[in-house]
Amino acid sequence: MKVGDLVIYVPKSRMSDKYKWKKKSTTKLTAPGILIEEIVNKGTTSRMFSVRWHSGIVTDEWSAFLIPYGEEK
Repeated sequence: MKVGDLVIYVPKSRMSDKYKWKKKSTTKLTAPGILIEEIVNKGTTSRMFSVRWHSGIVTDEWSAFLIPYGEEK
């Protein structure tokens, strides 16, 4: 993923069929968002991005929770 890509938020509960608390997910990030900035995290190899969601809010999300729009199951 890179800045400018359209993504959707997928909580880990949706990524794993064995997750016990699937039905308790309360995320409200259902519409796609655009990656506006990569956040530099010293001491970690995980990537984090600032995302502007369709609703207008901006959040910082780990790349593990984001998938490119159109590639969702």
